[in-house]
Amino acid sequence: MKLSSYYNRSNIIATISVLLLGAIIYFFAVNYVIQSQLDRELNEEMKEVTDYISTHQKLPEQTEFENDQIVFTQTNQKTMKAIYGNAFYKETDEKNDDDKNGRAIESIIQLNGKYYKVMITISRESTEYFVQIIAAVTLTLMIGLFLILFLINRYLANGLWKPFFFLLNQLKSFNVSEAVSPGLVTTKVDEFRELDNAIHLMAFRVKNDFKTLKQFTENASHEMMTPLAVITSKLDTLIQDESLKQEHFNQIQDIYGATNKLSRLNQSLLLLVKIENNLFEETEQLSLDRLIFEKIDLFQELLYFTRDKLVDCFYQRIGTSS
Repeated sequence: MKLSSYYNRSNIIATISVLLLGAIIYFFAVNYVIQSQLDRELNEEMKEVTDYISTHQKLPEQTEFENDQIVFTQTNQKTMKAIYGNAFYKETDEKNDDDKNGRAIESIIQLNGKYYKVMITISRESTEYFVQIIAAVTLTLMIGLFLILFLINRYLANGLWKPFFFLLNQLKSFNVSEAVSPGLVTTKVDEFRELDNAIHLMAFRVKNDFKTLKQFTENASHEMMTPLAVITSKLDTLIQDESLKQEHFNQIQDIYGATNKLSRLNQSLLLLVKIENNLFEETEQLSLDRLIFEKIDLFQELLYFTRDKLVDCFYQRIGTSS
């Protein structure tokens, strides 16, 4: 996986995770604020009911609190802490019997020596609609932010990484035997500029080392050829001496063969160095098939002669055995 793809994937995953976590926290926070507001409204409604009973010394009618649903139930319980909770209720002025979502409060009130459990329920539809609007806006912002991040990571980040790919191509095409140095990259990113400087410094050092090694190899080769030529000429002179004993002649022949082998080895090493570093100025393509056929033509007579000899030997052995 490319570094840009890995970065984009990690960035998008982290962004989506943070957005989802933030959306969940935001939803619960808004729900808590709305629920607290409903509870305050229920407290005010309960206070209005209590004031009404204290003033009129009777239970209020439902028509006097049109926006709320109030239920009174006589009980023997004298005290109870106010209880808040979600509840379902049916509106009496509507024809359908669908349950409505609401928020309710329960408490105990006293009237004429009797105790009543009061349950006041108010609608949650307006708040739910508000929560739905907030959720829709939040989801829209998340999708918009995701698209913006995707486009930024896809186009802006790819453009940001262009100097890196330029430097990578420079490294791929770098040849130590060429005099051309890697091109300079134009970028505002400090890291890429430092990488560019490091590549140019590395290329300069490598070219200097290669040049030094090349000069050393050539000088060493030429310096070795001179003493080898002297040794060979001296051995030729010794071999032509008629007073030389056979034992000494054989030893000189061994030295002569080792010297020639060393000279061929030196030439082979120089050839390998030139091949490995592409130091040949002129190159040409060769056809291996054509070269093989040419060699076969040169050894054609030898092949026929060897074949005839083998056939004669075969028949002679057959005749001898019979």
